[in-house]
Amino acid sequence: MKKEDRNFAGKLLYDMYAEMNEDLDFELGSYESFFEKYLEMCAYGHHYVFKKHGAVIGYCLLSEVEFKSKIIFDTNKMCYLSILVVDKQHRNQGAGSKLLEHAKKECLKLGYSELNIEVLSFSEENQKFYKNNDFVEMTKHMICFFDEE
Repeated sequence: MKKEDRNFAGKLLYDMYAEMNEDLDFELGSYESFFEKYLEMCAYGHHYVFKKHGAVIGYCLLSEVEFKSKIIFDTNKMCYLSILVVDKQHRNQGAGSKLLEHAKKECLKLGYSELNIEVLSFSEENQKFYKNNDFVEMTKHMICFFDEE
């Protein structure tokens, strides 16, 4: 990914987390500290940007995850759509679906037969988006949060 595209993608990602922070209570921190962590993440996975008139308006990250055993699945490797974000001004115009379709094709090229994603349970809009793009709900992912005390 070009440095210029990476910078735009980092800003989209920060804005997405800031938007999520309205629903969740977590400390996002400054853009600068976030961007440093984002740059570390750029060393991993497969990054794709979606451009309109030369400007980055969407970004996604495919991650390959390897498990130590094949207890449940036929393979010990899975492909995850770790991130998919579209600039707020360009949502509901098909950019997300096009970016997702590209990610699916890349996943197949990498040799995977499925693409996995986790969607927040309260995000009905995102659940609808993925269902409209051929994803099916397979499991419920649950988390136990511990008090810091």
